Amino acid sequence: MFLLSGVRMIHVDTRWVWPVLLIGIGVAFLLEWLYGKRPAS
Repeated sequence: MFLLSGVRMIHVDTRWVWPVLLIGIGVAFLLEWLYGKRPAS
């Protein structure tokens, strides 16, 4: 996103990129925690 914004192909408001990225990472970790295979102990 930043690369495309830097070469002026698209306009990205950077104040929205980081919150969306952090929310996406949080959702990915939550899904991994809930549905990931746990090793048998």
